[in-house]
Amino acid sequence: MSAHARAIDEVQRPVRPVAVLVACAFIMFWIGPLYAWSLFVEPLESLLQESRASISGVFSIANVGFTVGLLVGPFSYGRVSLSHLSLLTIALGASGLLLASGFMSLWSVWIGYGGLFGLANGLGYALCLQIVHNTLPGRAGLGTGVIVSSYALGSIAWSPLLSWSISQYGPAATLMGSAVAAVLIGGAAHAILMRSGATLQAQTSKQDENSTTPRLMPIVILWFGFLFGSITGMLTIGHASPIVSAQGGGAAAVALAVVLVTIGNFIGRFAGGWTSDRMAPHRSTAALQALAAGSIAVALIWPGPNSSLMMLFAVGLGYGWMSGSYPVIIAQKFGSASVGKIYGYVNTAWGVAALVAPYAAGMIFDIAANYDTALTISGATAFCACLVLLAMQRLRS
Repeated sequence: MSAHARAIDEVQRPVRPVAVLVACAFIMFWIGPLYAWSLFVEPLESLLQESRASISGVFSIANVGFTVGLLVGPFSYGRVSLSHLSLLTIALGASGLLLASGFMSLWSVWIGYGGLFGLANGLGYALCLQIVHNTLPGRAGLGTGVIVSSYALGSIAWSPLLSWSISQYGPAATLMGSAVAAVLIGGAAHAILMRSGATLQAQTSKQDENSTTPRLMPIVILWFGFLFGSITGMLTIGHASPIVSAQGGGAAAVALAVVLVTIGNFIGRFAGGWTSDRMAPHRSTAALQALAAGSIAVALIWPGPNSSLMMLFAVGLGYGWMSGSYPVIIAQKFGSASVGKIYGYVNTAWGVAALVAPYAAGMIFDIAANYDTALTISGATAFCACLVLLAMQRLRS
């Protein structure tokens, strides 16, 4: 069957919105454990007798794979069937985890977990975003909120299970079990998806009829907004526990730092998407970035563990809100058929922030012996993200 015929066949099926959301939520859930990687760092460091930097590099590779998957995946829409793309995501993710577990070498973990599983994350993330915006017109904001929060939920829910499994059976067996879970949960998601009436046909992007602004300009503005917001999120979230510890927080406060920033991220992802059906998403996202900037300022003016914890929740909320609202902003500006492709372009800004910000914050701390300078930069970038998003108003007029 040709790609054109497959697209027509998908369009003609009755859409079952609940099934679409369940299938996409399952996909996001099984790829979400990518962000539980920190649980494997010390066990693999000990098992493989490698440096902390070498093992930590796996997550950097995974972030690159995620960015590449988001960027290249949408170019297959309309050319490759939805069924084949869903199966490819499962195959890449499961084989990557199996490779990492089967050989237990630095290279196998780099290629398997970092490369293949990271790539599967990007492909699956983009696929779900595009499906929701193609098949749920008028409710795409709610759908986006559900699926991007499911991605965060995957990390939250899998973390204690993975931690227990590593302590009981070791990292190799845990990675192999994760591969089995990827096949089972991913297979269930695939079966539901094929019966949901979801569509993935390629369409022509919407052009703003009343705007004389070049099409490149809104992409550039969105890119810089995502870059500034991602720097704030990755710089602050990536050092959540050390920030609280540096402010004199005890063991309970240090543990609470991770919990609060994760809860904020989860709530923000759902609310950022859901509210986008009811209010201008660029304005709400700008407001949350302003809130993050204000909370960082408070933490700097009145330092201490309590203000730092408040700040981390606000930053997590703003970062998650941006993740939930950005696909809707893109759909409103470029049309629902272009969400995956344009989001892939914009998400390269996150890739830059993910590679640079955590390392830069650590380097600044090594020099200054505190996080004040890093947090000042984080607050400034949040404020810049707010200003850039408000600039979208001129492009919408």
